[in-house]
Amino acid sequence: MHPRIAFTAEFWNSRAVVCRVVENRIGASVMQEFGLFDTWTEANQFANKLNEGLGLGQEEAREIVTAAQLAVIDHLSVAVRKDSFWDRAPVISRANSLQVRFLFAHLQLARTFCQLARCNEADSRSASLVGRAMQALDSALAFLPRLRVRQAEIEELHMQFESLKAELRGLMLSGIEM
Repeated sequence: MHPRIAFTAEFWNSRAVVCRVVENRIGASVMQEFGLFDTWTEANQFANKLNEGLGLGQEEAREIVTAAQLAVIDHLSVAVRKDSFWDRAPVISRANSLQVRFLFAHLQLARTFCQLARCNEADSRSASLVGRAMQALDSALAFLPRLRVRQAEIEELHMQFESLKAELRGLMLSGIEM
């Protein structure tokens, strides 16, 4: 059986784009041929039309997109890097510490957006809040490979990602649009 694909809207700086995702695979591919949209709502409407063309309802498309986003967390493996000479340099150590704190802040921001979306589930802004949560998650994941993390930080990162994963699954189960 071939993996299912779906389309979704993503923020792109101050504009929006349409992306293609493959169920349970990491990453979303920006579909450049569709161009930039002025708003996320326009991109989302276009993505919904593409999904309809694939015979996907909104709920099924949302499940595929969410499964792809959660696959990032499920397949996350962070290796403890060996302490090299350069890693012990004070400026490198401080910079890395700030980068790790920045990553934790992005994960907390994503969870906060999820919690706000749950509080406003009847509100039309909930989809936008979930989109912002996904954007914060994407930023955190893009930043992750460059970090040098200690074992204690790996454990904390794992807990943070699991907490965010639970928030996203809860939103998906409650039927909030993603």
